[in-house]
Amino acid sequence: MVLKLKRERKENNMDEELNKNELKQFIGSKRILGIIPSGKISVGGEIVEVKFLDGSSERMTKLMFDSIVSETETNLTLLRDKRLYPVVKEMLTLLLKWGVKIGETDYLFNITIESINRNIKKGEEKLWRKEKGDVTMFDLDDEIRKDEICK
Repeated sequence: MVLKLKRERKENNMDEELNKNELKQFIGSKRILGIIPSGKISVGGEIVEVKFLDGSSERMTKLMFDSIVSETETNLTLLRDKRLYPVVKEMLTLLLKWGVKIGETDYLFNITIESINRNIKKGEEKLWRKEKGDVTMFDLDDEIRKDEICK
């Protein structure tokens, strides 16, 4: 009972603090409590750790954060679209810049998937300390840079 009251008091204090701040931000249905710089990735970009009101947190690139943060809650389908559509746009732009032939795209994506899977396997062997589904591309960054295909 004491723990429950302390938790309720803590949650109420967090709500009061958040209500003082007029701008509410969300990722999906999770309300953001704060953002902490958390490092850099090898290809140039920042990593941030997003703390949520529910006590959870998630690391992501600043680029991804800027793409998915909103002032209102969104459903998971819309969140996935907000996460991946900009990536698809950049991938298609890259294919255009390189002049990749349409007939080469299946092979290109197959070797990309093979490379990611090889690096996931290497990472799992080193023990991610994460659920497999929670591993992000920047978690794979060091292994990707070592991959022969990416040299």
